Amino acid sequence: MAGKAKLTGDFSKLDELVRRIEAGKATVSIGVHAEDASRVDPGSGLTNVQLANIHEYGTEHLPARSFVRAPLRENKQKYKALGATLMRKYVKGDVRTLQAAIMPLGLMMLGDMQARLLRGIAPPLMHDTVEAKKRKGYPRPHVALYATGSLYAAIKVRYEGTVRKGGGGGGKKGGGGGDPTLGYGNKSPSGYGNGAGY
Repeated sequence: MAGKAKLTGDFSKLDELVRRIEAGKATVSIGVHAEDASRVDPGSGLTNVQLANIHEYGTEHLPARSFVRAPLRENKQKYKALGATLMRKYVKGDVRTLQAAIMPLGLMMLGDMQARLLRGIAPPLMHDTVEAKKRKGYPRPHVALYATGSLYAAIKVRYEGTVRKGGGGGGKKGGGGGDPTLGYGNKSPSGYGNGAGY
């Protein structure tokens, strides 16, 4: 024997939520992006992206000093909590665009990467290296991944996705309307998509 049930009521808000979720696709990329990382270090001949990769993973002669993976692991629970809060606000309609819902998380991750870099990452630099940086007038000679500040400044967060108001039609693809001072805008990220600083 089978029973039947009929649901009645106003499902307009549910329909709107489903439409918004189906229409919205968004990601943030935090780090040194190829289009912003063309500076070539005169001493090594390496670009910001190459320096970021070397420092994050290390080489045969240089120890790894993780500024991307380490803070992401250390702050995983904090990111999950903020992400859940932002998504609840988006679902409820308190946050009207995917960009507004996801960017605070990207900016938090960016800040944690930058803070870790400036605190200094073990192992410490050798005495001769510190003295050489002092002679060159670098502002933070003891900080392993900071010299001129160029690579540090190249760490940015970029939004890529739909900029769509929950209550309206249409929308834009590709992160339009972004704030260039935060490093998100109209170009999708490429190259080394997580951060560094030198």
